[in-house]
Amino acid sequence: DPQRYLVCQPESAGLVRATLQLAKSFDSTFNFPDSNASPQEGLQALGLHWEPDILLVRRCADSEIRMQAGVVCFASHWSPQAKLGQTVEVVHGPVPGLNAAIAPGIQNLLVRLQEGYSWLRVNMALSASLDLNQHPELAPPRLTRETPMESIWLRVEYQALATLPGGEGVLFGIRPYHYELTSLLARPQAARAVIGQLRTMPLAVQVYKGIEQVSARVADWLEARV
Repeated sequence: DPQRYLVCQPESAGLVRATLQLAKSFDSTFNFPDSNASPQEGLQALGLHWEPDILLVRRCADSEIRMQAGVVCFASHWSPQAKLGQTVEVVHGPVPGLNAAIAPGIQNLLVRLQEGYSWLRVNMALSASLDLNQHPELAPPRLTRETPMESIWLRVEYQALATLPGGEGVLFGIRPYHYELTSLLARPQAARAVIGQLRTMPLAVQVYKGIEQVSARVADWLEARV
């Protein structure tokens, strides 16, 4: 459904061409569109071939870094259409305290990230659904006090930032996975890391992630078993 999951601005053509160039360097056997393809055609080919979701951001003439294109099939309760053309600060605006804490650092990272290098991070949440696609229009289920433990999943997003060839923009890749909570019992270090995240996460952030009604229960459950 490209109408829902593929977004791009006309000025994103250079970013898409650079991303296709990067993709060909990974996989020379795949028949990617040529340089005359429209941004939509290029993005659709990437979206069909690459496993992670992708966002393309660019430093614009006003010195702001803006999201200009993307293929996002596995959003965690957000819509790519609502973020298109927005600055990084606006994109992160709904996350309580994030801009106040690290907005300048994110800006510097995106500006200074050198071609050929990538920056990796992991984002953790809990989910009431095994569906990778949790677009808000699909009304995915929310966690409540009544959600049984066996219906609570650890949702982990593996994220990567990489400068595109030519230095015109940055590719942001996101790949979510779901893990059973019981799987953490065999990995005590990972379980303790999750417990620490849940115990220290500010309430406003828990509310934003939709986990405030179950976070303490999940932490207690894990803590009693590791």
